[in-house]
Amino acid sequence: MRALWTMVGLLVAGCAPSLTQANRDATTHNEKAVGALERRVAEAGTPFVPPTVEIRVADVPPDPNAPAGAPRSTAPLANPAASAGAHGLVQLERLYRVDGQLAFMGGVCVEPASCGTGCGISALYRYARAADGRVVILRLRPSVRTVRIEVDQCGDDCGGGAQPPPEPAPSGLETVALLGVSALDQVEVRELRYSIVRVDTWCANPIPRP
Repeated sequence: MRALWTMVGLLVAGCAPSLTQANRDATTHNEKAVGALERRVAEAGTPFVPPTVEIRVADVPPDPNAPAGAPRSTAPLANPAASAGAHGLVQLERLYRVDGQLAFMGGVCVEPASCGTGCGISALYRYARAADGRVVILRLRPSVRTVRIEVDQCGDDCGGGAQPPPEPAPSGLETVALLGVSALDQVEVRELRYSIVRVDTWCANPIPRP
């Protein structure tokens, strides 16, 4: 619940008194949307928080910039069990086998970052156990509607064209959620969509930020 409200707060944050009404309307809409979403989540079964573990998804060579003699990761090398296109998985979602049980890795980007690379808004995940023992993975995907408000002054959120930092080298390590079941037919992935309103500002001559 806290993660959902954090996302809502980020989406509706304003920066000028003239935005008061737009932010108030967005907050009212978003609170209703999240409340309805929570009721749908509760219908899926008994909620639980799975333990997480770090795994190696590929046998990546050691970092050439690492100090001599630096130990390699001792995380287990996981075997893939299912990928996008199977069992309701999409984009970069994966199921792995770790120590005899299935483990889930999320990976749905709803909206790319506005500056540089990466993901600006990602789907959230909840987990529930159905009455028949199946694990239900709930993918919470927001549909974002943007309301743009013109203001007298605004900043260039991308820092005046500054280059983003380079992407780190792939480590082959991922954090996965241990589901506590071993058979693929014991896992179900459902997508729950909800609507979020975001308030953005714009002006004719934005001030570059450092």
